[in-house]
Amino acid sequence: MVLNRLTLDSQGTYKCEVSAEAPSFKTKSDSDHMVVVVPPSRSEIVGAQPKYNVGDRVNVTCVSHHSKPAASLNWKVNDREVLPHQFGDLTAVNGHGYNHNDPYSLHDRASQPPLLARLHEYQPVRGKPGQGNHAMETAKLGLSFEVPPSFYPGGLKLECSASIGSVYWQSFQEKIPIAPREQPAVSNTWWGQASMAATPLASPLLIVIKIFIAIALY
Repeated sequence: MVLNRLTLDSQGTYKCEVSAEAPSFKTKSDSDHMVVVVPPSRSEIVGAQPKYNVGDRVNVTCVSHHSKPAASLNWKVNDREVLPHQFGDLTAVNGHGYNHNDPYSLHDRASQPPLLARLHEYQPVRGKPGQGNHAMETAKLGLSFEVPPSFYPGGLKLECSASIGSVYWQSFQEKIPIAPREQPAVSNTWWGQASMAATPLASPLLIVIKIFIAIALY
């Protein structure tokens, strides 16, 4: 049997039955459940900035829109998969999903230091009734971490993959440049440098300058 032009209503349990002829009329049957898969309409990485400095906080979300069932999402950072620890309680996030309080670690390679990251898991969101996609589901998986010094100057590559069993798989990336950590501005004026000095020798010098200015004004 071949089924054409499948819809979501085609999903269900199908049974095949075979009967022998007379006089035994023996019957044998088997059944299986068929799932109809609708691939995501689009997938994207939300929240990525055009540039980061070392020490900046990265907060991004992988979103797979309107599929059936919801896609499974996975993160990679600089070609390393984000793997969760085997501990950590789940708490509600904005009433829509879950957040692992314990940090997640990035799978370590011998040549690279480990990166601590945090995954934010959200339950799939269904379309609103009355819309054409009301039966579809949108999946989200958040990721946050601090940019380490080892990412400069090579840069940052964020990669998220969406899959539905063995039927569907897609990967999409964001490549972002990394700059050195910003240093606080230092004043070039003599009074600015004098005020920032913290050595004991600077204090008598400032006192002499103040006395000289007071005499001149007098």
